[in-house]
Amino acid sequence: MSDKRKSVSSALAPAALWASAFASSADAIVLTNPARRILSLNPAAELLFGYSAVEIGGRPVRDLYGPEEDFIRIRDALLSSDVTRTALPATMRHASASLFDASVAIVAIRQDKEIIGFSETFRAVTNGRASTSEPLEAEMLSRSLRLARGVAHDFNNLLAIITGNVQLADAKISDRAVKRYLKEAEQACAMGARLTQRLMTFAKDRRLAPTRIDVSTLFAEQQTLWLRALGQDIALAVECADNLNHVQADRSEFENAILNLVINAKDAMPNGGRLVVAATDVTNDADALKLSPGNYVRIAVSDTGIGMTSRVCARAFDPFFTTKAPGRGTGLGLASVLGFAHQSNGTAAILSTPGQGTTVSIYLPAVSQSDT
Repeated sequence: MSDKRKSVSSALAPAALWASAFASSADAIVLTNPARRILSLNPAAELLFGYSAVEIGGRPVRDLYGPEEDFIRIRDALLSSDVTRTALPATMRHASASLFDASVAIVAIRQDKEIIGFSETFRAVTNGRASTSEPLEAEMLSRSLRLARGVAHDFNNLLAIITGNVQLADAKISDRAVKRYLKEAEQACAMGARLTQRLMTFAKDRRLAPTRIDVSTLFAEQQTLWLRALGQDIALAVECADNLNHVQADRSEFENAILNLVINAKDAMPNGGRLVVAATDVTNDADALKLSPGNYVRIAVSDTGIGMTSRVCARAFDPFFTTKAPGRGTGLGLASVLGFAHQSNGTAAILSTPGQGTTVSIYLPAVSQSDT
């Protein structure tokens, strides 16, 4: 081999070795530019975060973090030193919107003393110990979803039998007191049926039936139900923008989603307060909503309740996560709201401040009133 060929081979070797190490590393590695927008990620990072390199490329690395405070803390640590070799704890966000704990280490990549990017390494943390991926947790979630689907179907069948027998008994009994008990039993069955629908929607085992919905009309029809759910200590205001666009969604699930938010708001205002259910047209900022650019209808349910910390807020959409006392909540309400929004090609978001209240917003693709 000539000296020239040797020099070329030796020059290429480090780059080839680095590329091989990047691709085969068990650690999740994300490469970002100086503005910390994602340039590339290795297969371990694709597995950890649930994104392909094509899907996440160009987006801010902030999208991989959960609470804002964690992202700011890591960013500030990075700014205080050219190299952040010590792994720092943070809560990260999977593509499915679920959160997980991780350790984060960032190295600045320099060329001629100028920072040209960053190599950011992530490791999931389970029970205080770092792991390189979450295949076990993914399998456990998959099994949980299959179990939820099975339980929901079986429970729904039992409810149908109970409801049928209650109705048959009601037709043969004239005693008013007994009829009242049977009516309460039938209402309880209906509540159970709605729970199974939420379970099946969450587990993506219920086919939605989208229809064109006039949100203003739906609000007018549902307002009495919301007032009954809230009670006398909470004032309700319903606000719809003029000439509001329609949406395309499953009407039953849409009604359930808003009712879920109304009931959650009531629970957050044990001493009374004010609830606003509002609908406005918005034009999507893709970076803010992580949705395709276009027109959306924003349905916002705002309360003046106790609010949530940023950490609780970041986990609020997690399945089975609840801050309510045992027996008071399933932890599926907000998860089903987000599931409905995603299945309707939209999304949901939360803004909350402790002591000042919470706003949960559902964004659904808009359908112009003029469209046929």
